[in-house]
Amino acid sequence: MDAGRVDGRDRRERGRAGSLTGLSASRRHDALRREDIEGGGAGWPRTGAVIGSHTIRGKVALHQLEVLEAAGYSAGRFIWIHTQVEPDFALHLAAARRGAWLEYDFIGNQDAYNDNFFIERIHRLLDAGFGAQLLLSHDRGWFDPSKPGGGIPKPYTYLVEHFLPKLGASGVDEATLRQLTHTNPWRAFAR
Repeated sequence: MDAGRVDGRDRRERGRAGSLTGLSASRRHDALRREDIEGGGAGWPRTGAVIGSHTIRGKVALHQLEVLEAAGYSAGRFIWIHTQVEPDFALHLAAARRGAWLEYDFIGNQDAYNDNFFIERIHRLLDAGFGAQLLLSHDRGWFDPSKPGGGIPKPYTYLVEHFLPKLGASGVDEATLRQLTHTNPWRAFAR
């Protein structure tokens, strides 16, 4: 039996990966991590997978992009998750200029960032022409095993019920709201 064929078909014909979200780091990568990143980049032409990086530091995200691009990966298939944690907005712009997706996360977690923080950042990205590369998330729910019954989960409705109306009231038009909540996620995760 040919190991490269399953059910009479080449394995590559069976389907393509949708997304990988395994990259994360807060500092520069060691050789092993670099090897992992290179592997993801090298496999991209065969899989078409988007890679989501849970990286909170802009310099690390840009380094990941360098490694991936050198391995043949397209920056347009890279999502920098938790971008808002990086305080240097110039690094947000640098990643966007290379074609990466930026994901602002924790929207609605007022203990970490208030809504005005996100609204100001979103306006800056829109004004810079990068609205088509922005993803919004609230990272809600959560189960806390240290609390009885897992704690009280946060509903998955904050973005739609509270944040988007505020974003609209700040001057973002309906077409852009649709782009941020429908078109962009579709484009980011489509193959």
